[in-house]
Amino acid sequence: MVLHSKNLNLIKRKIVRNKSKTNHKIIIASLNNKIMINLLNNKVDIYKKKELPNNCHYFHLENNEFYLWLNGKISFEEVLGSRRFRYIR
Repeated sequence: MVLHSKNLNLIKRKIVRNKSKTNHKIIIASLNNKIMINLLNNKVDIYKKKELPNNCHYFHLENNEFYLWLNGKISFEEVLGSRRFRYIR
């Protein structure tokens, strides 16, 4: 699946509600795609680099859960509850 701006905008609409700005990034990845969420400036972008940035949490989701979450079918909390991911800090 190719990532579209509508997918990224769905995520951005959720994170702009966060009033606590922190110099931290979250990368959420599947087998073929990575999304970086910057909590300092509320940017949501496709991440293409191999190395992880500083101040980052990295979640690698199974493809099915990634696309369900990306399309707003399940919440990130449901993904975490399913334990169908790897976590690197």
